[in-house]
Amino acid sequence: GMIGWLTACDALGRKWREKLPFEGDVTGAVVALALVLGAGAALFSLCEGLEPSHALYLSFVTATTVGYGDFSPKTSEGKIATVLYAMLSLSAMGYFCSFIGDYLRDVATSVAKRLRGRPSRLTAKTE
Repeated sequence: GMIGWLTACDALGRKWREKLPFEGDVTGAVVALALVLGAGAALFSLCEGLEPSHALYLSFVTATTVGYGDFSPKTSEGKIATVLYAMLSLSAMGYFCSFIGDYLRDVATSVAKRLRGRPSRLTAKTE
């Protein structure tokens, strides 16, 4: 199901983190995602003849697996390119999202540590 799919994307993203030279650097994740989205836009523009803004939109919608359906490949080349692009873009999106997940976990941990030392408002009122 969806959990398995997200787990697979996260695993692919973590593989990217191990292989790319930007280890531990969110800038590398942003650069990788931007390159993949740009490559997808160029690919869709060439294969499907889409104007650049529509090609970038299709690239993003495919990478995020949203798939609104308002744009879809019509040519055989475009369909093959979309399948290959989807595999590449999902791993790039997983790479990027793994940084976002790590950041949110670190923020939540930091907030929890700070709150542990404070008395609860509920406890203070009942005493």
